Amino acid sequence: MDNELATHQKRMQALVEYTATSFETPYPTPFGGALYGSDGTLLAQAYNRMVRECDPSSHGELNAIREACKKYKTRSFPGSILYATSEPCPMCMTATISIGVETLVFGAFTNEDAINFWPQEMDLRARDIAEHVIMRPKIEIIEGVERDACRQLFTDCASTMIKLGIRI
Repeated sequence: MDNELATHQKRMQALVEYTATSFETPYPTPFGGALYGSDGTLLAQAYNRMVRECDPSSHGELNAIREACKKYKTRSFPGSILYATSEPCPMCMTATISIGVETLVFGAFTNEDAINFWPQEMDLRARDIAEHVIMRPKIEIIEGVERDACRQLFTDCASTMIKLGIRI
């Protein structure tokens, strides 16, 4: 498990670094997602583009899934691992399950760490959705990986947005 945790930490650190590159754009965001195949290959990574694309479904996790689906011309990634800088919302969690993700790894908790970037507190958490899905095997959820780094991403993004005159 230590080796597995080290892999998750390394991949989450890479996702945090990638997501932070959005701070150099007119549309900074702390929400990023990365999809890895069952063989450990990075299939796609993306960050939130809701504002840029005027698309409320353009979350980091969904964008990574969309990019992987287009690149590999499939809608299914059994045995894959999805990384997210924050706990996925219900929409993203449902998509995550539907493509066959085996393991979800996230850093920050939406209600505790990312509430300033979310319109309201979520009462339907990622784990709640996973527990009510009929599919077997159930998705494994690993919470709080590199949580401090992910929280810092939210803090840094807020500072960047203030400098750009963007209201959170």
